Amino acid sequence: MRRPSASDFVWTAYTKQFQTEVWAAVAMVIVAAGVVNILVVCCSRRWGSSLRLSDALIIFTGCLLGQGTSERQVWTSLRLVWVTCFLLHVVLLAHYTSDLITALAAGLPLPTVANLDDINQDPSLDLGYLKGSSLTEYFKESPALVYQNTYQSIVADNFETMVESLDDGMKRVISESFVFMEWDVPILYNYGHDCRLFMLPSSYFPTQASFIIRKGSPLVPVLNRLLMEMQSAGILRKWQEKWTPQVTTCQQLHTDPMELKSLFTVFLLLAGGMILSVLILIGEVL
Repeated sequence: MRRPSASDFVWTAYTKQFQTEVWAAVAMVIVAAGVVNILVVCCSRRWGSSLRLSDALIIFTGCLLGQGTSERQVWTSLRLVWVTCFLLHVVLLAHYTSDLITALAAGLPLPTVANLDDINQDPSLDLGYLKGSSLTEYFKESPALVYQNTYQSIVADNFETMVESLDDGMKRVISESFVFMEWDVPILYNYGHDCRLFMLPSSYFPTQASFIIRKGSPLVPVLNRLLMEMQSAGILRKWQEKWTPQVTTCQQLHTDPMELKSLFTVFLLLAGGMILSVLILIGEVL
């Protein structure tokens, strides 16, 4: 399958540090603190405080962003609300920046897909292989539930995930959310150096190769002796080391400059803030 790139995280590069449940919890805490802030301000104004509600909301927002205030005539209860917001800011900043810096230093995360179960459970991924391959019969006839689920998903797609050649399969892997299943030898020889690709750790349907010789042939003991001598002399291991393709590790040995699409959401947020400030200014003037 395709290795993740910066274009896959244009909209999530700065939100994937926390899970959705964490962001929801943070939003609930901020809303609750805002409600308490409003209640305390309203009560304090009834008892003689001169702090306006709009000013208190601005100070509350500043506390969430790590900014203090020079306001002196503030009740202790309201100060406690703002200190709580400061504490929330410090905790979030520490966890968020540590995860963000680690992600920038370590590079993009690898795919979380590891086996056929993960592929079947991810509706965005399509599994395919060479058209006319024996894999169809393997999936169809196997009693294992994971193979049956895989075959049913292929049938549901009307066998549209089948490809004509290895090159066609690799093209679909690069351009789509596509997982290509094939014997590992041709993939390693032809694409083992391509760091755009990621080979899943699980393997299926192991096969063995052998010579077919007539039963009782006098060549059987001769070939057995030759193979044993070659193995004891280390020739088979030498050939394996010589002809096994060298696979690129694709480890990040240097730091690449960040691309514009990686910072697109930041610039979009800054532009949105400036546009919002201009609109508020127009509303205040009018």
